[in-house]
This record gives sequence, C-alpha cells and structure tokens, in this order.
Amino acid sequence: FDFTVTASGFAPTHREVILGEGAPPEEIRLKPGATLRIRVVDEKGDAVPDATIGLEQWGEQRHTLKWAGETDAEGNLIWDSAPDGVDLDLYARKSGWCYTRDLKLQADGLEHTVVMRPALTVTGRVIDADSGEPVLKAKAFPGYGTEEHCWERLDPRRADDGTFKVVFSEKRNPWRVRVEAEGYAPFVSEELTPDSADKLEVQLKPLDSATAVSGLVLRPDGQPAAGTELALLTLEHNVVLNSTRFVRRAEDRLIIAADASGRFLFPPDGMAHTIVAAGDSGFALMNIRAISGPVTLRLQAWGRIEGVVGASAREQPVESVVLDGTINHDIPGRFGFNYPGVAPGDDGQFAFERVPPIPMVLWLNPGVGKGYFHHHTPVEVPPGATVR
Repeated sequence: FDFTVTASGFAPTHREVILGEGAPPEEIRLKPGATLRIRVVDEKGDAVPDATIGLEQWGEQRHTLKWAGETDAEGNLIWDSAPDGVDLDLYARKSGWCYTRDLKLQADGLEHTVVMRPALTVTGRVIDADSGEPVLKAKAFPGYGTEEHCWERLDPRRADDGTFKVVFSEKRNPWRVRVEAEGYAPFVSEELTPDSADKLEVQLKPLDSATAVSGLVLRPDGQPAAGTELALLTLEHNVVLNSTRFVRRAEDRLIIAADASGRFLFPPDGMAHTIVAAGDSGFALMNIRAISGPVTLRLQAWGRIEGVVGASAREQPVESVVLDGTINHDIPGRFGFNYPGVAPGDDGQFAFERVPPIPMVLWLNPGVGKGYFHHHTPVEVPPGATVR
C-alpha cells in the first residue's frame, strides 16, 4: 500500500508499506519544504497572470501527489512545500493558451522562467479545385512537427458544409493544418505561427483513378494466388491478421480478395502506405509510399517457431508464450496479429505455426495480476523454415 503525506511548509513524503495484521504504526518524519519560484511570461516577455502550474511527477513518483497553483498578476508563483533535490516534471496551462508540457525544474529557490504561447484558432473553407464547389464532408487535423505521426487524428474537426475550425493548443513546432476528404488528395498547409492569418481557403484536387492501388499477387511458385486476401494500410486504417485471414469489420472496403487471375484493385486513397497479403500459400508485405503504378506481390511461405522456456526464465511466473510483430508500430495504420498465447508444456516446450517471415518478438506472459510481460526475445523466421 503506497501513500503520500503532505503538510504546509514541509516537503511531501511518499511511503510504500506492506499491510498485515498486527503491523506497527508507521512513523513519518517530514523535512522542511523546498521553495520553487516560477515566473510565467509570453514570447515577448510580458507576464501571464492566472496561469495554472501543475505537477506531473517528482523524482520517480508519478501521479502520487496532486499539486497545482496559479500565477499572480505579475506572472509569479511560489511553492514553499516542494520536494527537495529531485527533478519536478511540471505543466503550464491557461484557457486560450497552448498547453506547455515537460517542464523539468528543481525547487532550488531560484526563479525559473516559463514561456507560454497563445493558442491559434484557424478556420477555413474547402472547395473542389476543379469545380470550385464546396467539399461537404472534409476533415481537418492540427499537426505538430514533421514526422508521419505528427497529425492529431484522434480528434478530427469535421463539418458537413465545407468549412472547418482547428485549434492549435500545443507548443511543438511546426504548426500545420491537414485537410482530407474521400476521393481527394490531402492538403497540407505551410507552417503556421501565432501571427498567421486565421482563415484558410483550401482547394482539394480530386484523385485520379489512375492512382488507385492495383496489382498482381502470386504464390511462392509464381502462379496466380487466386482468392488471397489483401489489406490496404492507410493513415486511418489498421488491420489485424488472424492466422491466414484478416479480422474484418463491417463493409471494410480496404480488405479484398484477389480474383481468379491473382489481380486486385483498391479504390484511390491518398493516405495509403502499405499492402499486406495473406492466404494458405503464404504472406507478403510491401511499402508502397514511393511506388506508382501497379505492383506485384509474391507470397512467401509461412514459417514455424519451436522453442523452450528455459529454467531461468521460469523463475518468474509463465502462463503462456506470446508472439507479436514489430511492423508499423510507429505510424498510424498499424499491422497487428491475433495469435493466441501458447502455454508451454511441463518441459517448457512450445510451438507457433504459420508465422509470417517478418521481424517478430516473443514474450512470456506471467498471467493476470502477476506482473508484466518479460523475456523480450526478437525472432525472424525465413520463408518456409522452422526457427528453433
């Protein structure tokens, strides 16, 4: 049982104890508190009053102490009951301003300056670049940074009348707007600043049917792989493989089957980045971001894993061995697996059938309530081979 003790003027103390019948009372000796001094200003150096500063973590303790305070009219805040000698992970927030994270300070009595930035609200209108008519069902996302996963897709700003509104409330640079609509190539704005114009007119270009993702899938022997399932991964479409078939959602038009000649055709999608194919004959995965025109996928035979959970590993609880993949974990449009865990025998032996020939990882699952997965073990199976 863990708990935290606080008192005005004293540093907080965190304690973990083992509860048991007849346990003696815990004696907590508090030390004098350290002083944290903060001044919050904007990017011009002017004071930001009524900003909330809050604690996320102190030292190794996260979310074990709730503390927050507000700056005065001069942007100052003093906390005289702070932990001493440890890093404090703080945040700053205020309505109409960007949420400022990962402020790592120490309560050393010195004044620390925190710079906040006003939030930016951008509105816009979306039209068809050819016809000039409004694009009625568009989605707009704020973007922070330049990586593929920089777009905040969990909270799209949708509108049915061809307009949108996006609020930038994080400090990470650069700020950009991304606008998407079915049947159109996506639009990405230039870098925005707090002084940027707050209105955008976005012209979306219709996707050319020639940009549709198409191609041919072959068996390992080079013959057409009729009936093989194919899935298209996009920035908004994940897939999960269950044995040799994909887990389908209702009316999922991005999971299809190759025809009798092994050919396939997906609708145009400006967010597509990967094709995955799976069937009785084997497995294939291809990144298509840098490819234009039809593609050819050649299935590779499924592999097999045989293994033994060693005696030293079994010193920790082991309920089952779990197999997972390491592909596309860092971008939207993840390729996942639905392999049931395999319980090792009394001698520790286990096996996995129909394993795709891509980087995978084995874990030992201790069971519910018995701790975390352990003994991370990378493994890659050559096509048609057994790895032991």
